[in-house]
Amino acid sequence: MKDVFFKPWVGANYGQKDSIFEQKILVLGDSHYADEGDIADGYDGSCDFTTGVMHDYLDQSIKGRWKSTFTKFMNSFVLNSEHEGCSPAELWNSVAFYNYLQVPAGSSIRQTQHFSYTKEKDRNAFLEVVEALSPNIIVSWGNKVWDVMPDNLVS
Repeated sequence: MKDVFFKPWVGANYGQKDSIFEQKILVLGDSHYADEGDIADGYDGSCDFTTGVMHDYLDQSIKGRWKSTFTKFMNSFVLNSEHEGCSPAELWNSVAFYNYLQVPAGSSIRQTQHFSYTKEKDRNAFLEVVEALSPNIIVSWGNKVWDVMPDNLVS
């Protein structure tokens, strides 16, 4: 994947018979909230920052208010379904997660307003991820990414 910098998290059960979902689901977020200095230099064009974030989220010994965002999203996603009582690990290991912007968007959600979601590199990276993961369903975790979704992927 030549345009992908932030490689997607692919849960251990994504697309497998052990997945709690019958379909391959890609959760599409906006961006990583980190300062550029927090992203290690020297990568060969891509990094595992997204996977690191998910490992930190699933590690109960690591605390942080930021974790509530992931918990609230997944809880709303499975609300009133047969998966409502599943653990965070069961849920996140059954999906793939990818952020659309391929640059860190600063340390605050309010900074994303300064970023363009129409850059060809970000769009190409997203399409590469879709091709590689072949999701049946893409769940947009935000309006900004929904608005730039290619028409042939929206239904």
